[in-house]
Amino acid sequence: MLKPARAWWRARRRARRRAAIEAEVRRQGSRPSAEGVLVLAPGPVGSLGDEAMLRTVRRVLREGGESRIGLASFTTDEDWERAGPWTARVAVGDWLSRGDLSQYATFARAVVQYRGFLVLGADVLDGAYSEIRSEGRLALASLAAAAGVHTEIVGFSYRDQPGPRALRALRDLHPDVVLRAREATSAARVRAHTGRTVHESADLAFLLEPELASDEGRALAEWMEAARGRGDTVLGFNLNPSPVRGEAEGPTRLVDAYGRALGALLERDPGLVVAGFIHDVRSEHGELAALAEVVRRLDPWRDRVRTAPPAASAAEIKALAGRTDAVLSGRMHLAIAALGSGVPVAA
Repeated sequence: MLKPARAWWRARRRARRRAAIEAEVRRQGSRPSAEGVLVLAPGPVGSLGDEAMLRTVRRVLREGGESRIGLASFTTDEDWERAGPWTARVAVGDWLSRGDLSQYATFARAVVQYRGFLVLGADVLDGAYSEIRSEGRLALASLAAAAGVHTEIVGFSYRDQPGPRALRALRDLHPDVVLRAREATSAARVRAHTGRTVHESADLAFLLEPELASDEGRALAEWMEAARGRGDTVLGFNLNPSPVRGEAEGPTRLVDAYGRALGALLERDPGLVVAGFIHDVRSEHGELAALAEVVRRLDPWRDRVRTAPPAASAAEIKALAGRTDAVLSGRMHLAIAALGSGVPVAA
């Protein structure tokens, strides 16, 4: 009997503390002199798609006259500077991962110093990766809007069967939060689930400006341009093990399929060269290891196979994708990088 009672009291104290934080934010409100925009990153460092969206939104804000642009991310020591620089950093990872109220309070004090708050929704609002993190992001948006900070959730997709906690948080979202989905299907789903107005827009990453920033990237670009100059076809490729990680031997079968298919193409067409692209460097996603294994299997054609540098930025990958004739992509944002450069994609 004692354990349930203690849990009830802890939950009650926690609810009271959170309510007190929210009441104080509403009482104080956004300062009349508040300037600038605070941007919430979609996730931890490692996804070049997230980097592309962050880099684009910062540039667009700067071009619109904003000089004060802060970043809220999992930790303040995450290396998001390739998408920056940022005038200030706010950590929210402990709140998103385990509901840390001290970090919630810190965010509350920070966000009222800004005129606007932008949540980059990406694919992290519907609970597909983590219900508590989706719920936490939506709670931050509601908190900011309740304080009178202009708040928008932009560039997001939404699956047809969201997690129950994530859906409840979306339905409870403060009415002043503006929603901008990145395609019509997601917008229709959110309208059906909530009855809210949802605007439609293209993915922010389409506006990413390409840039060759490293010696390795420039060397690969020269190799690709030389190949095209002599009449060869340049095929870019990327594989994404994430969707098959839960299947028995899923990543291995994916690598086998890519190795066989690309090997057959190289064997059949001596005028074909291929370039492998990474679009998520987080080790738990397995993309680096999978690409390395595919390249190993293409060793008989090693003179016609190259890979982009693992440290390449999103802007550099877009510049390289734009130098191919076609891209075979397992990642949506690599497909966007290619399509945004006028290159056809098979995905």
